[in-house]
Amino acid sequence: MKKSVLVAVFALVAAPVALHAQDSAPLGKGNVSAKFGYVVFSEGADEDDGIYLGLEGYGRVARNVYLGAEVAAAYSMALFSDEMTLVPLEVDAKYARGVGSNFVVAGGVGLSYSWAEYHDVRLLEPNVTSDAWLFGGQIFGDFVYRISWFDFGISAKYQLTQDFEEVGADFSNLRLGVQLGVVF
Repeated sequence: MKKSVLVAVFALVAAPVALHAQDSAPLGKGNVSAKFGYVVFSEGADEDDGIYLGLEGYGRVARNVYLGAEVAAAYSMALFSDEMTLVPLEVDAKYARGVGSNFVVAGGVGLSYSWAEYHDVRLLEPNVTSDAWLFGGQIFGDFVYRISWFDFGISAKYQLTQDFEEVGADFSNLRLGVQLGVVF
């Protein structure tokens, strides 16, 4: 009798975790997230780190596979120094898998076309601003906690961009941040 009660209790506790972990749509049919975080550019300005803001949206195209887009804005933060601005337009594919009862791990790759601006601050001469469109690609990962239709988590992305030849700056960047979103 005790053994059957113990098995029944274990089944009631373990079944929801196992069923959720096998969910073929860990981020629903789609999701939209806002991102905020830290960015560091590879080379260019004296102060090459700053902040970024982003908005992404994904739709499920296959079991655990999502296709989406992201638009972001990243800025180096400096006073009286050169400044870098990057606005990437990205198309990404990611694989997401539920782990545990409410956690989702996702990772993916994508292509980007980014508007880059380099603001050269000069002491005794007029400031010079240069801009260009740059091609690139990225690899990223997310760790998300999902509660029903709401999710929040952390994300990391490394984006490689072509060199900005005119100013000799490298707008390749690493972004680390938090994300808040909705799942539908």
